[in-house]
Amino acid sequence: MNQLLIRGYTLISQANGTDYKFITKDFVTYNAVFGSAGEFFPGTTFAKHVRLFAIRPAPGSTPTPGTDPLIAATLVDIFELEFLKNKEAVILYICDDSDKKELVRLRKFDRVFDNTNIHNTYKKSTFSDKQAAAYGGVICLSSNPDSREIIYAAQHIPDLFA
Repeated sequence: MNQLLIRGYTLISQANGTDYKFITKDFVTYNAVFGSAGEFFPGTTFAKHVRLFAIRPAPGSTPTPGTDPLIAATLVDIFELEFLKNKEAVILYICDDSDKKELVRLRKFDRVFDNTNIHNTYKKSTFSDKQAAAYGGVICLSSNPDSREIIYAAQHIPDLFA
């Protein structure tokens, strides 16, 4: 049986079985949600395994300024849970651009990945296209047989926004 070492905040599973919420030490509640996103990779063998990931403060919850390292650890926990459910999962994240902070969000995701010693287990590819206002990336297990195709295909996601 696979065991998960919880590094971050306690995850609260939601009724739909795919989403989570967690509450920080500053009592900020975040919703971490997944949705299907195969349409971003048409004609690929892995499209049925693509899950769009989003994290946002719950309505009425205001994030506190500064960096909370347990949020990054909690994201890693969420990703690991997703990969325990499906070893062929592909997690796609597209950074919200409604407040013009999408590049900041992309850098935060990069730091989560780069600072948590998970890059031996996972492959990540980011994309950024200022003209198309598309910033984000994909994460998959290094052992995923389609990992090369996934990383290559991720570089063409901004074309879908143009």
